Amino acid sequence: MKLVDDLNKARKGCVDWVYLQTYGGGSGNNPADWNFGDIPMWVGFDCESSSDIDAMERNFKNWKASSKASGGFLWNYNSESRDLNQWASAINRIFSSRKVDPAKLGAKAYSETAFGGYCVELEEGKYYMADLAALGLKATDLSSLEVTNGYKVTIYRSTNPSGVGKSFTESASTMPTGWDNSTRAIKVENLLTGIDKVRLDNNIQKDGPTYNTAGQRVNAKEKGVIIRNGKAYLNQ
Repeated sequence: MKLVDDLNKARKGCVDWVYLQTYGGGSGNNPADWNFGDIPMWVGFDCESSSDIDAMERNFKNWKASSKASGGFLWNYNSESRDLNQWASAINRIFSSRKVDPAKLGAKAYSETAFGGYCVELEEGKYYMADLAALGLKATDLSSLEVTNGYKVTIYRSTNPSGVGKSFTESASTMPTGWDNSTRAIKVENLLTGIDKVRLDNNIQKDGPTYNTAGQRVNAKEKGVIIRNGKAYLNQ
């Protein structure tokens, strides 16, 4: 800690991040004993000596609760077979500082069916596999999906949100056949962007059939997002 203070006094901003070992030469380090003030501290875990991901998660949760740790990193040296996406996404769930504005929430992705397991919130946008891992969603871990009214969510087996996908405008407690635990990328679209926010009434209904975003015919007085002759309306 003194070294960091001395370096920043000699040259302001010289040290803007600290990585603390808890293995090897730093095996005696207890993150709770280290405090670098406003400088973020990331704590390391040696997954070479322990392949127990549950133990890793327990350690990081304890370090987060007992110290000023802002994040975590892995010492992965010899193994090329380890699923780093799984390990990294687990760390990012623990140390996530991202807050989604409820007004911008487009979807919630769950790792288990019936909206169980861990949950990752998504705003409008395109999410590559790396983006999802940064938010804490492991590749091929999606098993159920909550879709906010007025949004469309498309899931992809590829690592980028392109190609053949499966779209949802309503929540799904299970994935369709062939899609469970296969998602590597996601696109979230806001169907309300630029639409006419009006209350539909029977006069509009008389002009012809009215459908919701799932393509189902509905009564014009039903609340929700309505597609009428290819145009979207918000029925409030």
